[in-house]
Amino acid sequence: AGLLVASATNTPRIEYDASGNCLGLLMEAARTNLMTYSQDLAGADWSSLQSTITSNATTAPDGTTTADLVTEDGGSSAHGYGNNRTLATSTTYTTSFWAKANGRTWVAFRATGTGWVNSDQAAFFNISGAGAVGTLGSGMTATITAHANGWYRCTCTYATAAASGTGTGTRLALASADTTQIYAGNSTSGAYFWGVQQEAGQFASSYIPTTTIAVSRTADSCIRTLGSEFSAT
Repeated sequence: AGLLVASATNTPRIEYDASGNCLGLLMEAARTNLMTYSQDLAGADWSSLQSTITSNATTAPDGTTTADLVTEDGGSSAHGYGNNRTLATSTTYTTSFWAKANGRTWVAFRATGTGWVNSDQAAFFNISGAGAVGTLGSGMTATITAHANGWYRCTCTYATAAASGTGTGTRLALASADTTQIYAGNSTSGAYFWGVQQEAGQFASSYIPTTTIAVSRTADSCIRTLGSEFSAT
């Protein structure tokens, strides 16, 4: 059905691509989603940037009505929502999220604060058509993957500085075009967001939902007891 499905412990995770082709058994290392309130941008750790939030506004990539709508206000500024985390120094992190257009077909991930190697950098994503990565800030790499029902998973990989500085803020921003994150809003346009994840690593792993605290997934382990079909000699 093109939906994300939660997997129970001790159940093989058989992975499929967006077209429904079976990719086989998914095996991942241990990861932790450090981003609290990953499905609730109205949560206590998120703050507004010239925008309003409508919680549980549409169907999320997992089929539940848990995706939030971010709508820009009429100001001439940056528009979106931010969540500041305390991250390890000199470490590579990957932030990922799902986005769906609602008047704005460009969104951005912004790394703000001197806790990042290059502060206040942005990675832009075109969330229309096949999806495309736009302009990237210094030191950033990014991907975008189209999913069912107009959703796109956007990922950005970036490193923290050797010193903690004044913070490592993460922002999900609306954009009026590639590279344009500061503009006069119209009070009606925006985008849906869901499933924000921030993890130490060079790439995004499968999504780990969170609420008030970070949540970890242990490393996958696959063991099969060989039977008579295997010749010991």
